[in-house]
Amino acid sequence: MKSGKSGGLYLHLPVKYYFGIGIWEKKLSDLLPLLGKRVLLITGRKFAQKHGYVDKIKNIFESCNIKFFHYNKISPNPKTHEIETAGELARREKITGLLGFGGGSVMDATKAISMSAVNKDKIWSYTMRQKTPEISPLPFGLIPTTPATGSELNSSAIITNTREKRKWGILMIAFSRNFQLWTPYFQKLLI
Repeated sequence: MKSGKSGGLYLHLPVKYYFGIGIWEKKLSDLLPLLGKRVLLITGRKFAQKHGYVDKIKNIFESCNIKFFHYNKISPNPKTHEIETAGELARREKITGLLGFGGGSVMDATKAISMSAVNKDKIWSYTMRQKTPEISPLPFGLIPTTPATGSELNSSAIITNTREKRKWGILMIAFSRNFQLWTPYFQKLLI
């Protein structure tokens, strides 16, 4: 996001956005190959597993001949140590892309992990533009499960540093290199 010549606002949101009942199950197998052959699924601690989505997603990975990895330690207001642990897993397993399945915290974490996985500095050093990453983030896709977080369309990630007791953002246009599969069905499960 930047100001235009007239002082107005200019947004650049190059996102493949699919919306509809069951769309994620219909389109995921078409879009997963964009993430490569070794994909890390990012979820929160309970929702995806409790409702059987981890197994459904794993089956779609297998049908696409994509190696499945899963990180399910994302908490509300994702913490720097969660991001860095997932980033280490991604480096160790030579992950080629990420798929975030969850609410705003999972989506923000997925974006931050995409950066942490390929850059050597601590993730906190990229907040508030303290440092510019040397390497572009891994490609990722998002499947939002909560409405109106905005994270599925923006180019930022909000993370929490518990040591400093701060919550700051990472802003990076490359975070928009992704796809979203949005179905209103998930909201029924939240009631």
